[in-house]
Amino acid sequence: MTKNKFKIDAYVAVFLKDNNKILFLKRTKNGWGYGNYTLPGGSVDANESIRMAAIREIKEEVGVDIKEKDLKFLHVTNIKIKEKEEPLLGFYFLVDNFFGEPKNIEPDKCEYITWLDADNLPENIVKELKVVLEKISKNEFYSEIGW
Repeated sequence: MTKNKFKIDAYVAVFLKDNNKILFLKRTKNGWGYGNYTLPGGSVDANESIRMAAIREIKEEVGVDIKEKDLKFLHVTNIKIKEKEEPLLGFYFLVDNFFGEPKNIEPDKCEYITWLDADNLPENIVKELKVVLEKISKNEFYSEIGW
């Protein structure tokens, strides 16, 4: 009997925190999440650990350096997207110790970056992140979306 092996795609997202503010990116019309806020992050590359991907993506997207020891795990989500065969695993971290001043490194993907009050977030946040935020607020470390 032939079994289909479970294959996944993975991404990382980081809550960069400064006092009670979280760094968000406002997505442009060139792709996923247009007009909504999301966190800095992105895909995990081949032969790269989840933490290595978080460090690389933060540097690529907002130009700050973070250390592996400062990545605090918050949540993992398993997302099934209708258009894709493989599900996505998303790993979310909190970092409140970083080096450098955040800037918009990818203006083709992001209109601007901004610090938003963690206790008063806008409605236009990407839908998957809304689910994750709700779960984190309940101290739940795992969620499934779209299954």
